[in-house]
Amino acid sequence: DEWPLLRDVRRAVHDYALIQPGDRIAVAVSGGKDSSTLAFLLKRLKERRLLPFDDWSFTTVHLDQVQPGHDAQSLEAWLEGEGIDFHLLREDTYSVVTEKTRPGASYCSLCSRLRRGILYTAA
Repeated sequence: DEWPLLRDVRRAVHDYALIQPGDRIAVAVSGGKDSSTLAFLLKRLKERRLLPFDDWSFTTVHLDQVQPGHDAQSLEAWLEGEGIDFHLLREDTYSVVTEKTRPGASYCSLCSRLRRGILYTAA
């Protein structure tokens, strides 16, 4: 049952004024359970008209960073099956990160900065 989570999301939206009339929201989805659940709950929130206004919208955005073996097809199929708007961005940050990071060092810092920049630009 999704209602306990949906109730909590609605309460958080109200308490912290997270969604305002006229808002257009981009939800970055990785395919993991957190971002996928958020997209699902926002869809239900909108469908059930659980906010005191209806003039807001959201879309999902997935960034394919061209990492070997990455395939967003199952995520795209699930979102489309749920009737959730989906946009795929493709940007080869993987090559940049592997080129710029010294051997043995973590890719995380540079990769996250590049990813945020791409998502901010797309938003």
